[in-house]
Amino acid sequence: MLFRSEKKMEAAAPAALYTDADATLEDGTLVFEKDPAFTIDIPAAFKPKPKNQWGSGHILNMGKASPPFSVEVGIWMVGEDGMDADGKARCAGWGPALKSLGSKQVEVLSVEKIDTYDEFPAYACEIEWLWTDGSTVLTSIAHYIYKGDKVIGLTGTTMGDPEGLTAIYETVDLNP
Repeated sequence: MLFRSEKKMEAAAPAALYTDADATLEDGTLVFEKDPAFTIDIPAAFKPKPKNQWGSGHILNMGKASPPFSVEVGIWMVGEDGMDADGKARCAGWGPALKSLGSKQVEVLSVEKIDTYDEFPAYACEIEWLWTDGSTVLTSIAHYIYKGDKVIGLTGTTMGDPEGLTAIYETVDLNP
């Protein structure tokens, strides 16, 4: 998703930080070798989808027909106001972004700083929203991990218990 801080960064930057060739999917593991190097395991049931329309920075978008429905990975520069402002802004951006897709109800359930990724600080947010049919309740979980001057975004959408998404996020190796 493209948020205000990313719009400012993209306006100032002549091109995206990375290209599709910078990330490879090898035997179910997304490998990103450039700074900020990391890996994450993607379950075999997930199939490639078009990159998100919210702007540059996305290096992976995969989905399937049953929950969890999608997982995306993106990399951006940390906003000029620093990690705390950046994390909060990224989480706050979900409401307007989902409403622009046609959701009539969006609720940001939580925004919190987490220590899930050891020495790498992170922000997590949980968003509950209605699909455009007006009756399907979905949950999106985002983890924004700060490694140096970059932020690694893990985002996904599911229905019901978000444990399937967070289990994928738990496979991240930030020191590959």
